[in-house]
Amino acid sequence: MNALKKYQVPILFIAALCLVIGIMSSQRVSKVLLPEMKLPEIGLAVTWPGKSISEVEKSLIIPLERELAGIANVKSTVSWVEKGQSWTSVTFHSNTDMTKAYSEIQTKVNQVPNWPLEAPKPLIFDFSNGASSTLASFFLHARDDVPTVDFIEVFKDEVEPALIGIKGVAAVKVPNQSTRLRLNILFDEKKLVHNNVTIDEVITALDDLYDQSGDKLHLGKRAYQMVFKGEEKLNQLGEVIIKANGQQLVRVKDVATTEIIEDEEWLPTSYNGRSAMFFFIQPTNDVDVLETISLVKEKLVEMNRKLEKRNGFRVDLRMDNSLAIIDSLKFISFSSMLGLALACIAIFAFIRNVPSIGLVFASVPFSLSIVFIAMWIADKQLHLISLAGVSLSVGLIVDASIITIESIQRELKRKFSFEYMYKGLMRVRSALISSTLTSVLIFIPIVLMSSKEGQLFEDLAFVISIALMASLVYSLYVLPALCTAFNIENRYEIKSQEAKSYRFVTLFSNPALAMGYIVLGVLFTVCSVMFFRPELDVLPNPQVRDVTAFVRFEKNLSARAIERQVADPINKAILTSIENNTAPEFDYFTQRCVARGCFLNFATNKNIPVEIYDEWLNSTILASIVGVSGSAEKEALLELALPNNRAIEVDLIGPELSTLTRVGVELMAYLTEKLQGAEVFENSEIVKSDVVIEFTPEKEKLAFVDMSVQQLNNYLVAMSYGYYIGDYFNEGRAVAAYVKGHEVTSVDDLLSREIITPDGNVRSLGELTQGAMKPSDSLIMRVNSEQVASLYIEAPETMPIGKFITILKGHVADFFEQKQVFDVAVQYRGSTDDMGTFMSEFAQILAISIVILFGLIWWFIKSAKATLVVMLSLPISMAGGLLAVYLFGLIRYQNLDMITIIGFIMLMGLVINNGILLVSSFMDNLALSASRIEAISSAITHRKRAILLSTLTSIVGMMPLLLPGATSSEIYQGLAVVIIGGMLTNITLGLLLMIALLSLPWVTSQQGATQLIHKSA
Repeated sequence: MNALKKYQVPILFIAALCLVIGIMSSQRVSKVLLPEMKLPEIGLAVTWPGKSISEVEKSLIIPLERELAGIANVKSTVSWVEKGQSWTSVTFHSNTDMTKAYSEIQTKVNQVPNWPLEAPKPLIFDFSNGASSTLASFFLHARDDVPTVDFIEVFKDEVEPALIGIKGVAAVKVPNQSTRLRLNILFDEKKLVHNNVTIDEVITALDDLYDQSGDKLHLGKRAYQMVFKGEEKLNQLGEVIIKANGQQLVRVKDVATTEIIEDEEWLPTSYNGRSAMFFFIQPTNDVDVLETISLVKEKLVEMNRKLEKRNGFRVDLRMDNSLAIIDSLKFISFSSMLGLALACIAIFAFIRNVPSIGLVFASVPFSLSIVFIAMWIADKQLHLISLAGVSLSVGLIVDASIITIESIQRELKRKFSFEYMYKGLMRVRSALISSTLTSVLIFIPIVLMSSKEGQLFEDLAFVISIALMASLVYSLYVLPALCTAFNIENRYEIKSQEAKSYRFVTLFSNPALAMGYIVLGVLFTVCSVMFFRPELDVLPNPQVRDVTAFVRFEKNLSARAIERQVADPINKAILTSIENNTAPEFDYFTQRCVARGCFLNFATNKNIPVEIYDEWLNSTILASIVGVSGSAEKEALLELALPNNRAIEVDLIGPELSTLTRVGVELMAYLTEKLQGAEVFENSEIVKSDVVIEFTPEKEKLAFVDMSVQQLNNYLVAMSYGYYIGDYFNEGRAVAAYVKGHEVTSVDDLLSREIITPDGNVRSLGELTQGAMKPSDSLIMRVNSEQVASLYIEAPETMPIGKFITILKGHVADFFEQKQVFDVAVQYRGSTDDMGTFMSEFAQILAISIVILFGLIWWFIKSAKATLVVMLSLPISMAGGLLAVYLFGLIRYQNLDMITIIGFIMLMGLVINNGILLVSSFMDNLALSASRIEAISSAITHRKRAILLSTLTSIVGMMPLLLPGATSSEIYQGLAVVIIGGMLTNITLGLLLMIALLSLPWVTSQQGATQLIHKSA
């Protein structure tokens, strides 16, 4: 007591200092859209230009997978193999040391046997360090049609250097559009024949055009490094000598020309119908999104002034994460202020003392200041999930202050007395400490969750835990100091209240009546769980206003065919619809094509139903385009952190790929019919949609002309795609160099071309090989080193993923039974695994939380039976939370998703607080020789205001989160519903259940309570 009185001024000074530092820290905390997801996944990208899909699989992927199989803790290995490239995703169990795993993969990659020299080693992408995050995306477009090379030069010269220097930008990435340039040395077959030059001789002459170093040459006392000059400037390539025909030198310019083009043909990308380049910026780990995006926008203004002079180039922002952050900050600020205002009204109804109410709400800025200081020190980020923690904390922060101020005022007389104030503080100190610690400690298991979904809640648990600890410090030290400084006065008349409480409690003095109420409580709990349990879901599905459509190709198309047959007609149809005023309202539209389809994005600030876009897309835009199908959907906000969280992958595994593809085709048709509203796609290729030209060498003829099969292969590659001879450095920039023939129009055209064979004679390629077109795979999918046929299924937006998975598995089982398929196995990946992992972890943390709660309460109350009474108030309150989610779902879409489930952990802490307040007071009264009924009556009298006020502030503090507002509001509403429903149930049915249990003789005796008090003393 003396210490609190003595250090009153320093306490207030430190509190004021914390406010100042907290305000400064709030500006320094990084602000991002979503938490950095450290996925337990490592990706390997393999490229081998010009090679067939089967060659990439057999020579690269199978040996690579054999090596990766020896790595510990691998959950799955999935490879997608295409012509000239592949992608392998290695997913680990959530508790894996990813630093060690990354090191192991690096080692294994270098140990793959017989890796072809011309194939680069795999590029390794570590997604466990947040490498998958995107800060913003852009389109570089021009006023006029310009060559692709101009886009690459503008990007490399102007755009990339300008953006990469901005604080918070780690990298600038261009997906699906190569920014490498390609040097084609285009030979003329007729000129080769005329000059008696073979393709091998051209390749050999150009293969060594780089400076080489030799050993050292010792001259006298010194040693000199030998350098052999070989590099030629681009404008001098024509002078390179290929061979000598007698006295005449044949140079490159005599048989070939040069051109610089893009390394890979670009798939169509456009902005408002004009050709464009799509790119995005990847953030650093410590990025502040608001600050970085602001700097990026400033740089864009400056950059666009310069780019306008280069054919009217311009960079426009496509995806701006800062808008969602600002939107959410406004929503959380509004919700918090409205929650505080409602809480103020609720408190004033009980405590009609303005200074006291002011001191209660002063706990909010103090506690939030401590939160921001802790976030800054711990290098935490402010994002949509941690913002939820801030908003949820506001209602919890004032609870401790309410309990303290209510107890203090009960002890005060008309005038302020420090001794009485201190007595009121001490009356609730033990209960405050125990209830706050239990609330904080039940969040520790959440922090320990290692699944990727669990990472979403780590910062939420951190924010709420710090806020609760800060509120405890405020209530025990700062609030009493402020009461002393302001001489808070008040007086309550308690006798009539005790009489009312006594009459109420005597109703439970009849054991039969008490047991009857307990049975009713059990029935309520069981019925809520059995009949009103909401459907399980993965995550909420908040959607932004932009609309995305995907136009899928029925068969594989070349880049030129995509542009000519799909992309250009779509752009023309949209522009025509805009002119005719038949298009939905949007600000601009973009198109970005990939191998299997084209993505359309319509940016809009209007909340137009997606059904309107879908109808317009299919009836107006795609109606005249053959071989495509399309669907529109709103972009999901949480897709950025956890992509494909509503997708299920169905893998078919069996002995032969032909059997798997046959079953896959039939299963896809069956599920498309049965799963109304779901999207069913090929995840792997189950119908051969590509065509290859298969060459069969005439080996006997090759022998007579002194040509090997490998030489013939080199000739065919050179005369079609081009034969890669290495990188050529042009003005400090690497350019991939190819020896290439002129464009081939058909197989017959290729086979009719004449070459000089090694024996010096002229022959057509058709004399040396046969060629025919055959259907082929364009994609091979391998799961855990086995070829599979796989389907990718997206659940309907209005159906909970848990229910959908059950329906899906039922249809798959029915299909296998109807078709009598016995030699094919099925495995499910995606949301099935994610939900299973999360629910398993949640069950563990729930069990740990219950054990922690029981242990802490037992430690504070010193009675196992009394602790059990407190714990038994949990089931009925949690059942109330379940019922509230179910009822709310009848009004607005709401399922039992993973974020809502975390609300039950928070609810446990709040419910336990009320239980501790009531039972601890009951035990104190019992120890002071009160009868059981008197002890309960006194506990209700002295604790009901505090319990009612803290419960009401928790409820009204959550209510604004139910308002439809920001895009992110759907994330928080499930949490709020659980807490509101659970606390309403607790304050009505839960507390009555505790009173009924306390009225039973088995809980504890008066003598036992006295002994416990003496022990604790």
